[in-house]
Amino acid sequence: MHYRKHILVIAICFLVALPSSAQDQVSAQIIKERDSLLLNLNKQLEDNAIKLKSLQGEFSDLNPNRTSQRLGSLDSIISKQENRITLLENSRKIQLKLNGQLAFTELMSIHRDIKPSNLLLSSQEFFSKIAAINNPTNYSAYQSWFKEYQDWYERKKGKDNWLDLINNSLTVLNKPASNVPLYGSLYQTFSTGITSAIEIVGGASRDLRDKTPAMLNVLNTASQFSQQQSIIDNEWRSINDELNKLENEYNRLLEEQATYYGLNMVMVKQYQNATLDSERETLKNNFRRAINTKIGAMEKEHNKEWLTEVERFMVKTQSLRQRFGMLTLRMKSNIAKYNELIVQFSKNELLPEEFRSKIKELQSSIDQVNANFNAVFNPSKYIEDSAVMYITQ
Repeated sequence: MHYRKHILVIAICFLVALPSSAQDQVSAQIIKERDSLLLNLNKQLEDNAIKLKSLQGEFSDLNPNRTSQRLGSLDSIISKQENRITLLENSRKIQLKLNGQLAFTELMSIHRDIKPSNLLLSSQEFFSKIAAINNPTNYSAYQSWFKEYQDWYERKKGKDNWLDLINNSLTVLNKPASNVPLYGSLYQTFSTGITSAIEIVGGASRDLRDKTPAMLNVLNTASQFSQQQSIIDNEWRSINDELNKLENEYNRLLEEQATYYGLNMVMVKQYQNATLDSERETLKNNFRRAINTKIGAMEKEHNKEWLTEVERFMVKTQSLRQRFGMLTLRMKSNIAKYNELIVQFSKNELLPEEFRSKIKELQSSIDQVNANFNAVFNPSKYIEDSAVMYITQ
């Protein structure tokens, strides 16, 4: 996997930015208004329940022969029951109306608070260094050996097909822009082949023979490192695929909601491109007012289909946020795996000192990648907030 793809995976978080701080002002306003209205309704429901219980008690105590009183009392009970049904209906409408506004403003906020430049720069440094470690040609043991090898090959080339095949592998390895991971069949072909070729063709100098084991030791170590790193790389590919799916779903959901509420997509793009918090907050307030107006118009027309649609938007928005939160947990875990790999190889005293020294130099870079990631993302908090975003206090 080309190392720029690793950088893309980390920097692709422009798709959805996890806010590292509390919910923004608009979301906080919506929650405050929602909870206040529902608190008032709950108080009315409690009062209604107390009065209803009292009326039912009075009705039970009435003389069965006092028909007119019993009918009047029964009318009062029915009136309170109807009032209770109205309060419950209003409670659901308030929850959906304001949670619908919250869903859209939170969906808009998916583009906020990201700082991809820091992640990108630190990732570039790390993956450039790790690419260099994977390349045996960057080690003095290889460079010293290769100089002796070139002199020997110039004398032997064209005399043995096997040697020419091995030399072709070396040519690929020595290309500056190769970035070919040297493990698996390629490593086996080269490591066993070069030793066999020297023995079969013969005529190798003592220096070439003496330097070959040290070169192969470096080559073997780099190959082991590349092979274990490839496991981590596969997880990045999987994460990247999931992010691409989420990006497509996000764009469809955003456009679907904007169309349903009659919002201007030009204004939506303006929000996404805004650099000032004040501009974003103003636009989000405009969006929530437009949503409220749209729902109000449907209510006046006695159109209740908005209740189902808004609830569907809420569920899809919450699901998208939670899934992205889970992906960021995977990203955080994968960054940690690089750290584990670095520790594992840097502490193994059986490995070439030059290799271990280069590995240790990776520590500060991966620490910076991790620090920048943690400064922008808090996956566990984000998942938790997403799970309770519609729960009333």
